[in-house]
Amino acid sequence: MVYRGKPSKACKTCRQRRIKCDLKTDGCSPCARAGKQCPLYRSDLDTMFCDQTEHTAKKVTLKARKESGEEVPALSTVSQRGHSRIISTTLVFSEQFTVPRPDDFALSYAYAHHIVQRSTGTNAGISTPHTGVLACIRALGMASYSVSCRSANATTQARRYYVRAIRSLNVNLTDPDTSKQDCTLLSVVALSYFETVLGTDQPSMKAWISHVNGTARLLELRGPDQVHTANGRILFMQATSILMAQSLMLGQRLPPHLHTYFAEAKQYLVGVPDVLWKEHGAMMELTDFYSDAVSGRLLDPSYIIATATAIDTKLKAAFIDAPRKWTYIVEDCSPDTLTSYIDFTNRLHVYQTSWSAQIHNSGRNGRILCHATVLGLLRRLTALHVQLPGAEALAERAHSIIKELSLDILASVPQHLGLIKPEIATPKGGFAIGGTMEVTAPSSLIDYDNATIPVLRTTTGYQLVHAVSLVGKVAHEASMRGAACSALREIGRRLGMKQALFLAGAIERDEPSAQDTTR
Repeated sequence: MVYRGKPSKACKTCRQRRIKCDLKTDGCSPCARAGKQCPLYRSDLDTMFCDQTEHTAKKVTLKARKESGEEVPALSTVSQRGHSRIISTTLVFSEQFTVPRPDDFALSYAYAHHIVQRSTGTNAGISTPHTGVLACIRALGMASYSVSCRSANATTQARRYYVRAIRSLNVNLTDPDTSKQDCTLLSVVALSYFETVLGTDQPSMKAWISHVNGTARLLELRGPDQVHTANGRILFMQATSILMAQSLMLGQRLPPHLHTYFAEAKQYLVGVPDVLWKEHGAMMELTDFYSDAVSGRLLDPSYIIATATAIDTKLKAAFIDAPRKWTYIVEDCSPDTLTSYIDFTNRLHVYQTSWSAQIHNSGRNGRILCHATVLGLLRRLTALHVQLPGAEALAERAHSIIKELSLDILASVPQHLGLIKPEIATPKGGFAIGGTMEVTAPSSLIDYDNATIPVLRTTTGYQLVHAVSLVGKVAHEASMRGAACSALREIGRRLGMKQALFLAGAIERDEPSAQDTTR
């Protein structure tokens, strides 16, 4: 078997015609338009490996005949559709055609599925010599592969890589200079993604929390100078996004230094649309407010309601008059728009980039928490027999807004899962679907081409898991909770996020949140 990277998954007819295949479930559109029966598609395993058994046997036979002095013809050209190459008798077979070592395979799989591509088509920072980063990326790659192919052996190997990565990271953390390097922070972020991919229980959730806490300590250690470089800004924004997700889950305030560093980073955001930094800044403000509200540090009902309303207004205003690439189109769920049946939403949102989908969902999560905080306050006041003027209308409005925002989050899931038909998404500017998704961001903030380290994708299933799980946790209706659990299971099955399956089960069983089980 010969490892040959990750060629096209297109059907045989489209590869022969050298045209784009839309990978529709029952057969592609180009074949249908040509009046031909679509031969359907190859799996990842089939495209990554090529059977060279016959050619190997022939080569060994010809070599033996040549060594015996017999005159033999030269080997012919072997053309393989999609990756033609010339095979000559002068090549050393053991170097040219070998099954890749697990280390190489895990690294290649990670770069194909979890690393952002440069605009030139190459991977950012693929040549990095930092062994700690490579160990973490190998663990992430093998974990993702083990889930996609449901292989117990690959899962075992992924956990072995994980242990190696932890050991390598611990060595780096003992050195004051190495611990401040970009690669050390990247390693911790990558390990948090590992727990998202392979986490299936409460200990895995705690391990994820531990890695996120590690990012907070490293951010403080690195100081404000970290946002002065492209690498530093990329890592800072990724790390703070993950840290905010955890802080909101646990009801914790953000470390004060993060606000200082964000203010420092804003001077480099020349040309970045207001929607991005306004939403991020409002979410940082919300994280601290939510922590104070749920912990009891805020006691004045009027102040809590006024602050929640003000933050909700900021998050809503961030998307008003947004540039076209931050907008989305609403479609109805039907056999004409979806490639397979789903039961968790009756509407579809078609976004132009997966980055804009993430920012919209992050803002929706923030607004949901604002109104959930108000509802929690009103319930406590009712239990204490305290009458607040306009409380009934306020509660009704909060329930209505939470329900609408929850439906919007669920409506974004099908496109992430590649379930919207290409003719619906692509002509209207939707991001690429069907396995890999377009990952774009404002260049002045996320400068991929100038990055000298691998840039992890954060806009596929990682952030989606937290957005949908919040819908299930705050749902007032059983039907909404069921829809969120159904969406989480689809995310876990199609994107290989085991943490999504764990959260779905926890929501269905109405188990205590991570906040209750870790304190």
